[in-house]
Amino acid sequence: MPFNAASKKQRATFGLQHSMLVFRNFYTKQAAKALFGKTSLNENPSLLEHLKRPMSVLSNKQIKQIDKAVILKADDATDLIKNLQVKIIALKGKEDYVPTPPNIETILIEGGHVSPLEKPQEVLNLLRKLTN
Repeated sequence: MPFNAASKKQRATFGLQHSMLVFRNFYTKQAAKALFGKTSLNENPSLLEHLKRPMSVLSNKQIKQIDKAVILKADDATDLIKNLQVKIIALKGKEDYVPTPPNIETILIEGGHVSPLEKPQEVLNLLRKLTN
């Protein structure tokens, strides 16, 4: 989930992408390219199957509602992040479409937006290191 509000360009892009929902397999492949890192998809084609399963049960309307709630109409959380009073560490895929959060220590890991699926062992090792 992004922390910045969606731009006009992003909203227009999603509008065009939603017109492709009638071609569900094509739409799902395009969504996979946005969510997963390119290298991850090439090395592990089963990642596409992780996305196909939920996409096959959601209606077009539900997909649009999810995109709207999570991306298009998401509140801008930049000020909230800047005003946190606790130590926070962000984990971000190197190919993630979400920008690096401001003023937060950020650890980059191979992959895209769904790095726990792409590199589960690396994420687990990092969590163990941080919690010990």
